[in-house]
Amino acid sequence: MASCNGAHPSTSAMCSSSFNVGVPNNASVRQGGFGTDSVDSLSTFGYGTEDRAFGPLSIPVCGMCVSGQPGTSRCQDCSKIVCNNCYTLHISQYANHHVTNLADIPNIQSLLYPSPSFSLGGVHNGHDNDSPLSILCDKHREEAFLFCLTCKVLACRDCSLQHGLLHSVISLPEYIQFVRDEIERLLEEAERGITIMCTRYDKFSEMIRQMEENEKHAAGRILDTAKHIKMLVDNRARQLISDESKSNAKKKSSLLRHLKMVCENRSELQNMVKQLTHVQNTRKPFDLLSAYNEFSVRLKKMQKSASDTFVCEHDEVQFYVPDRSLFTAVANFGVLCNLGCACRTVAIGRAKARARSGSPNVLHVNVRDHKGNICLQTPETTAPTAQLLLPDGNAGGVCTVDWAEGAYLVRYSPMADGIHYLHIKLRGQHIVDSPFTVTVQKQRDYEEIGFPKLVFGEEGGEEGQLCRPWGVCCDPDGNIIVADRSNNRVQIFRPDGTFYHKFGEQGSEAGQFDRPAGIASDIMRRIVVADKDNHRIQVFKATGEYMFMFGGKGNKDGQFNYPWDVDVNSEGQIIVSDTRNRRIQLFSASGNFIRKFGYENNGMWKLFDSPRGVCFGHDGKVIVTEFNNHCIVVLDPFLSNARYVGKEGSGPEELTRPQGICVDEYGHIIVADSRNNRIQIFHPNGSQLRHFGSPGIKPGELDRPSGICVSPDGKIVVVDFGNSRIQVF
Repeated sequence: MASCNGAHPSTSAMCSSSFNVGVPNNASVRQGGFGTDSVDSLSTFGYGTEDRAFGPLSIPVCGMCVSGQPGTSRCQDCSKIVCNNCYTLHISQYANHHVTNLADIPNIQSLLYPSPSFSLGGVHNGHDNDSPLSILCDKHREEAFLFCLTCKVLACRDCSLQHGLLHSVISLPEYIQFVRDEIERLLEEAERGITIMCTRYDKFSEMIRQMEENEKHAAGRILDTAKHIKMLVDNRARQLISDESKSNAKKKSSLLRHLKMVCENRSELQNMVKQLTHVQNTRKPFDLLSAYNEFSVRLKKMQKSASDTFVCEHDEVQFYVPDRSLFTAVANFGVLCNLGCACRTVAIGRAKARARSGSPNVLHVNVRDHKGNICLQTPETTAPTAQLLLPDGNAGGVCTVDWAEGAYLVRYSPMADGIHYLHIKLRGQHIVDSPFTVTVQKQRDYEEIGFPKLVFGEEGGEEGQLCRPWGVCCDPDGNIIVADRSNNRVQIFRPDGTFYHKFGEQGSEAGQFDRPAGIASDIMRRIVVADKDNHRIQVFKATGEYMFMFGGKGNKDGQFNYPWDVDVNSEGQIIVSDTRNRRIQLFSASGNFIRKFGYENNGMWKLFDSPRGVCFGHDGKVIVTEFNNHCIVVLDPFLSNARYVGKEGSGPEELTRPQGICVDEYGHIIVADSRNNRIQIFHPNGSQLRHFGSPGIKPGELDRPSGICVSPDGKIVVVDFGNSRIQVF
């Protein structure tokens, strides 16, 4: 136990200490004084005399002046010690107080410094002492009689002189009694905890037992179902074999009957041949004529009988297998339906990180079981709960949970800007990454947009210069990343437009480019590049270090024919516009093919002729610009249910050769309307909100804008293709 060796800040309540207890509510705490009276300050008098009870004799210090003069008098009413100088001041302020000279007070040392020879209730701190019941301070190895709440140490009479006015103290017996009360309270809490743990142990044990019973029951049902299916298949097989046997038996009987007739006819014909041969050599005309008439009649009968023995049966037996779906159904018979597991359930969507105030924000929750499989339960079986809280713990907005399209939709509407915490739980347990830290901002007002906040870049091949750039994106830090197409490289600029670094060169090896177009940055700061004329996608670290690639020229799944644009969602999935194959393809974060959308091998390709820009929208939607059809195509997360927005023209909600596309935090669709030399902003429902830009080379004017993105702080970054520059609005 440490001793107190210096001044400490004052405290009105005891904080956590080595004793792990707080200030006793009913304890007698004295601020800056010790003993039976409240004494403001103590100071050791420099005399060498000793007292057997107290050690070095001490005199009190004046409690009114700041010079620390020795006290000479004591007020009997307020218990203050005063020096000669303060005596007059005190009695002038308190005329009715009675002040006595210290020399006239008997046993003054016992009043100021009580004897420490009280009982401590059997507590012993292991120090050597005449009494095994005593507690010694660590510094002076004298018997302690106080406890300093500020320093959390025991104090003897000599220690108490160092604790000063700013320390809170309590007598040791009172503190020990408080500790006893606290121990009793802790014991009660521990006993309650034991009861709770026993209850939970029984509950968990019962749940394990029930799980084991359910497992046996489910296994029994699976085996019974399998046996039933096997029995049905066996019965069907026996029936087919029996039917085939019966059919063959009838055919055999018919064939045997015909076989007997054939044998008889053959024998008779053989006899006829012998007889005709004998008659043929006779010289008697009558015998010859008689034989001719007889054998003519017999031969006609034989020919008729031969026609009845014609083979009309067949010896072929065929077994036609059932539809292949039956094999699939049998091979996958039955479904195990587990309830969702919170530690495998994930939320998808930008709304788990950023949201807009005063309007609904939506994200998907995919409930998965312990194996990571999507749960097949009905919505009523296991639904997550959602709660939006402010940093102070109060409600930050309204949350609802609905079932739609095979997933739960969490909708919430923050009431104010700032940091919020979105809690999503499944059966009382947080799902993966919950609670989510959500930055809530007001919706940007696009009414004043039109003049750029920043313009940088010019045509050339030096650092910071651009040549026919196309794609652009921003990393989480706001750095602007540009696909410098004709320079066959990627350039990265700081948020203020100054050059940061570059990577890439002309070629087809790893890390080289052939006219790179689309570019995207994910939450891991990876840079994904559509290496257009190499017909592949390359992935790099933020430093430009090559990681991996996928693709290759072709029209099979996972192959490309001039991939033009690329985007990455919050789950790391990569969407690519496979332009010349007239389709888009979705890949995992590691480049594995997932699914595609397009009108291949039929006349419908005219509706999706040349997909150019592509991006992920809210709720997992995929949005594509149709370059040749002058419109926007909106697809659901499963790349189906196409919805078309816009038509050819230069008026409101009309487009001409649209290229890059992106979505802001509020769901607005922002399109580079290339040949109209403008940027159009649409509401999520497809109606136009705003457009800006006009042909030209001045700031704010555009020449065939191509790539476009939204920075983390909500600015719109545009690749001014024809002017070889970047403009930020």
